[in-house]
Amino acid sequence: MRPRILVVDDKELNLEIVRAFLKNDYELASADTGEKALDLAVEFRPDLVLLDIMMPGLDGYEVCRRLKQDRALARASIIMLTAKAMPDERAKGLAAGADDYLTKPFRKHQLLERIAAALGENSD
Repeated sequence: MRPRILVVDDKELNLEIVRAFLKNDYELASADTGEKALDLAVEFRPDLVLLDIMMPGLDGYEVCRRLKQDRALARASIIMLTAKAMPDERAKGLAAGADDYLTKPFRKHQLLERIAAALGENSD
C-alpha cells in the first residue's frame, strides 16, 4: 500500500506542481482550504500532510493544531510548505505541531527528501 499524502494549498498551480512530483509514488488527495483539509483528513487518513500556511479562513497553523489534537489524525506527519521564510514563522509552525518546514520555492529533490524522512522511507 502506497503512503497517503494530503496536499493543502489555496493556489491550484501549487497543488498541480506537488501532485506532478508525487503522483507516481503516493496516494494523493488535495484540498484548497483549511476547512476542506480537516474534513478530507477524517476520511482519507493521510500518513503525511503537506500544508500551506497562508490560506483564507483557517490558516495552516490552525489546521496543524487541529490535526494534532485529533487522536485519529495526530500520527500523520505534517510538513509546512510555505512562502513564509522568516525564522519566527518556522518556529510558529513547529510550535503548532509541524514536523518539518520547507519554504517555497523548493526543488523537487528537496521535497522528496523531506517526505521520505517524514515517512521513514529510504530516500535512495
